[in-house]
Amino acid sequence: MVSQKVLHYQLLEKIGAGGMGEIYKAQDSRLNRLVAVKILSPNLSADPERRRRFFQEAQAASALNHPNIITLHDIISEGDLQCIVMEFIAGKTLRELIPTGGLPAPQALQYGIQIASALAAAHAAGIIHRDLKPSNIMVTSTGLVKVLDFGLAKWVDTGLSGQATEQSTVEAALTREGSIIGTVSYMSPEQAEGKHVDARSDIFSFGDVLYEMVTGRRAFEGRSGISTLSSILRDDVKPIAEAAPDVPQPLEHIILRCLPKDPAARWQSMKEIEGALRTLHRKLDPVGQFAPPVPVTPLPAAPIATASDGVSDEPSPVSWSPATFAEDGSSKDASPHFATPPVEPNLSLTAILDVPSSNGPVVPPLSGAPPKKAAAPVRRSAKFVLVLLFLIGAVLVASAGIGGWWWWKTSQSSKATSVASVIPIPPAPAPPAPPSTSPLLTTPPAAPAKTEKPVHHRRHKEADKTLPPIPAPPPPVATTLPAIIPPPPIAPSPKPKPHLPVIQTIPVAVNDALPFVIILGKDVPADEPEGYALTFTVPEGLKVGDKTVIAKGATVTGIVTGESNKKGFLGIGGGHKMMFRLIQVNAVDGKKLAVRALPARNRNGATVRSFETEKSSRPKGYAAVQGTLYVAYIDGDQIVAVRK
Repeated sequence: MVSQKVLHYQLLEKIGAGGMGEIYKAQDSRLNRLVAVKILSPNLSADPERRRRFFQEAQAASALNHPNIITLHDIISEGDLQCIVMEFIAGKTLRELIPTGGLPAPQALQYGIQIASALAAAHAAGIIHRDLKPSNIMVTSTGLVKVLDFGLAKWVDTGLSGQATEQSTVEAALTREGSIIGTVSYMSPEQAEGKHVDARSDIFSFGDVLYEMVTGRRAFEGRSGISTLSSILRDDVKPIAEAAPDVPQPLEHIILRCLPKDPAARWQSMKEIEGALRTLHRKLDPVGQFAPPVPVTPLPAAPIATASDGVSDEPSPVSWSPATFAEDGSSKDASPHFATPPVEPNLSLTAILDVPSSNGPVVPPLSGAPPKKAAAPVRRSAKFVLVLLFLIGAVLVASAGIGGWWWWKTSQSSKATSVASVIPIPPAPAPPAPPSTSPLLTTPPAAPAKTEKPVHHRRHKEADKTLPPIPAPPPPVATTLPAIIPPPPIAPSPKPKPHLPVIQTIPVAVNDALPFVIILGKDVPADEPEGYALTFTVPEGLKVGDKTVIAKGATVTGIVTGESNKKGFLGIGGGHKMMFRLIQVNAVDGKKLAVRALPARNRNGATVRSFETEKSSRPKGYAAVQGTLYVAYIDGDQIVAVRK
């Protein structure tokens, strides 16, 4: 296909291939630009389902307008060729950029914020990607992220007229209940089981991508596709600290909250994840070394008044097109022109740009803003602050000096007043006490003292004139000593009860039809009646992941259910065979788990089987002997509480 021409697109070189077709770098001869052309494979063009999925990718990508989502230009047909024309992105896939030990946390946040913003925009438009993985994410040399390949996207009801009926038809053909579509290693559990999926399925896949970015390895791996699916459905993700100890704990918390098996336990929207990542990125990268290169939330530009056309009421658009980038990342056209908003004379440009937006990131400096005009208000503002601080300091020092002088002056005057108020008063003679008539101890009242003119020093005559006469003290009142009552005895405090250790457990799901080996505990005679109790033991414990749910030596119970009248071929052979069924087994948490004797459940009645096995040999008169091996199966999905 190289060197061929499809309409006005000259194919230059092959740059990629996938399950749906091949991708070529091409030259648009009309607009003189580089584009990427995705051509549906000729052997798939005759398949209606493949063609619908191919057109669905074009519809999903064209419905989105976001700087982190690939831009689709056209969809064309020439003969048997079906082609999608999209912007050409000069860069590498995220899979090629992830090293063995993972990316640094600030760089992973730089890419993760842009991916989260792209998925949030897609979810807002009613589109679920369903195939998010590192090979579907491109990163340019400037750090700009582009999300690609909406071939498996799922449409939900967006409320747009004319879209619901058409997309529901495509959805019925491509995403019917019970079918598995996507890349195995990055599927959500509900997607792996073929269940109904929503935007939270993309959140699980986004957690897988973030996990691989910071650790350098996949969150769920297996030797085959089936084992990988089993790991996604049953196993817990390995701790990030084991593979990448330098990952900050808040980032690990954000990633692990994306990966629960239950969608209700995950983040509920990509907007929440984007906000959490932005907050953490500002803390880990305050200087902006790994800041996203473009704002993910477009801001409306302010109107600009010109001398020729006056003041316009319409906002000036941003003239920037990601499709004009060449292979080396440079633009063929002139540098992007942004409409510069008018700056208030009393506000600095730095103050305006440093204010974080509630709906998006901090706006980067605009290329059209002159640096000299923006720096002058900053210098004037700094001088004003210095002068203001100097004046405040001078006022504080002066206030402290005045307060100290006032305190010293007040203390000196209070000392002089205290010296003048000291007046010697001679003691008054006390008359003899009358005899006491009470057996209790009493205090005799003292006679009122005569007021005499006090002797003053000449130096304090003026102060004595202002002093009032000193009244005589009141007579003392007789006091009676109360009876001494001994204090009540103090009861000993009860001894605190010892705190029993709390055993922490986690729930482990034990799925239906999970097999394990059991051994018959004793011989079963051939004439045992129906209802005879049977006992089996578990020789090896049953594990789910790395958690043991049924311990070694656990007891399995069952009963004899009677005989079956199974006939042989053409009525020859067969005969009566004793049957039995299993009832329950003891789990590690003490629960009784229901079990059955066959892999599939019998819908017409109890699940029973015969005592005979392919390798069993029994003496005459016995249906089975002690030590015979059988296989038991978990009967229905159940939960076991296992210690951490």
